Amino acid sequence: MLKKIFIYLSIIFLINPAIADEIKFDFFWGNIPFCNSGKPFEVKSPKFVFSSLPKDAKWVYFKIRNIGLSDFDHGGGWVELRGNSTIEYGKFNYFSPCPKSGKEIFQWTAYFTTKKSSLFFYGQPLGVIHKVSTKKKYP
Repeated sequence: MLKKIFIYLSIIFLINPAIADEIKFDFFWGNIPFCNSGKPFEVKSPKFVFSSLPKDAKWVYFKIRNIGLSDFDHGGGWVELRGNSTIEYGKFNYFSPCPKSGKEIFQWTAYFTTKKSSLFFYGQPLGVIHKVSTKKKYP
């Protein structure tokens, strides 16, 4: 019985390598001006570092949101990957994190696609082949 389970799991990992090698990423706010007024302003994008890239991914769309407030659109932007798992600072503009008081959690989501596409009304691109998110407190 245990041998059958092992064989079954091995087949799943061979068929779907994304399960075996989960993509993770981190981001670094960089030198953005401090903001705690509740009135975000336009800043340059952070640095993003991925553990790996999905097979066939050519583009990534980044979208930020405040975990506590879902109604404000901080924006996001497209970046062509060109095989790079590190995206340097300043590739696009977005509205800064800017909590009114204390620290708040902000989440970046990376949507990988084979080509740059249109966005659905809620900010997700068409043709997503993989999606991954990570979050941090600000400030």
